[in-house]
Amino acid sequence: MIWHGTSLWVIGPVVSALVVWFLLQGRLRARQYHRVAEELGFTYLGRTVPETLDLSKASFREPWDMATNVIVGTFKGVETVAFYFHANHGEMGYKQTTVAMKSTTPIVELTSLWQSSGIRAERLGEWIVMFRPKETIEDTQLPRFLDDCRNLLQYFEDHQPQLSE
Repeated sequence: MIWHGTSLWVIGPVVSALVVWFLLQGRLRARQYHRVAEELGFTYLGRTVPETLDLSKASFREPWDMATNVIVGTFKGVETVAFYFHANHGEMGYKQTTVAMKSTTPIVELTSLWQSSGIRAERLGEWIVMFRPKETIEDTQLPRFLDDCRNLLQYFEDHQPQLSE
């Protein structure tokens, strides 16, 4: 037998527990990114993306999306930004780990090997932004993902269109 008003006694604590759980998850991820930033010699910026990295032009971004746990530094000689991207598209929302590396190198067509890696790349001004759509990379795997992104940038550099003289 369900009494009138009983559902509020159940729904309230459940919603409260979910809010607390999401807040704790966010704090845990922030601590993890702080640790990774320290290990890599990067700086933790929180929600601040470098001004020259204009995410408003990214194909995957909507105005209500946000970047969190932004870390910046130099990775294998390249100015690099890594962050946790929150796409708040209602029921279709997702999170993904995103890396941007500063480079003027053109993005070239990917071989089937690079296509199978699942990494997508797009140019945003003086940056190349790389990510696996809708995939979050565990904090322990972030250095490896940065390495994969640096290798992709090297591929772009090695396969630049040759200017005819």
